[in-house]
Order: sequence, then structure tokens, then C-alpha cells
Amino acid sequence: MNLTKEMLEKAKTAKSAAELLSMAKENNIEITEAQAIEYYAKLCLPF
Repeated sequence: MNLTKEMLEKAKTAKSAAELLSMAKENNIEITEAQAIEYYAKLCLPF
């Protein structure tokens, strides 16, 4: 999956895994609900 810097920044604004899944679908990125949950958890971790 090739994500642009802009797409990653937008993904970081998601307020839930469901919202992240919706964003992915809007950008024709196919991920499962389980993947959205996993990715959302990773995005929310403090650096």
C-alpha cells in the first residue's frame, strides 16, 4: 500500500477506527475492519 504524506496526516485526524476505515474507503484503499482497528491504535500511540 502506497500512502502519501498527506494521506498519513489525514489519517492521524481520525477520531475512531471506523472513521479511519471510512477514510480508507474514500481513497480506494482496501483494509479490513480489524486492520483499521490495528492501524488506528498505532496512529494513537505517543511518539
